[in-house]
Amino acid sequence: MIETLPSALARAIALMQDLGLRYALIGGGAIIARVRTRATEDLDLLVSPLPADIDSMLEAASRRGYSFDPAERELFDEGLVRLWGPPGRGEGVGLDLIVADSPYLAEVIERATPVDLGSGAPSCATLEDLVLLKLEAHRAIDIDDVLAIKDTFRDALDMDYIRTAASSLGLLDRVALYFDD
Repeated sequence: MIETLPSALARAIALMQDLGLRYALIGGGAIIARVRTRATEDLDLLVSPLPADIDSMLEAASRRGYSFDPAERELFDEGLVRLWGPPGRGEGVGLDLIVADSPYLAEVIERATPVDLGSGAPSCATLEDLVLLKLEAHRAIDIDDVLAIKDTFRDALDMDYIRTAASSLGLLDRVALYFDD
């Protein structure tokens, strides 16, 4: 049986607690938690720091029911650990652990706040940081997410923060494109 997204999120949070990692839910899971229902095939957690002993981390993940494709081990050097929930790769809910390898990404984790989802309260990136992360990724689904945030929360967004951070990230033109109307 394929795991549900809420149970996958609960397991991911338990793994973060096992490993003692600070994290922020980002990506589609964060959009679901903060904005709207939409499809996603995985959960993305921005983490800091990644344990130095990757093998111990993978053992802890295995104890939580995750599998790992050894062929993807080279992704570690790029700051990504890709895990698969039951029943496994291609069918289970994936879990991408993305290393916060810049001051801005570390700030995303620090600014994250818990979101009560009934079955748990994951630490979730703020709406402003989701806008910035989505503008950086700039795929069609990310732009849909940005527009959903804008349409639902425009008056509540800290546009000064978004513009200041966007300027330092080289994203100011994208902020103007989607928010200056």
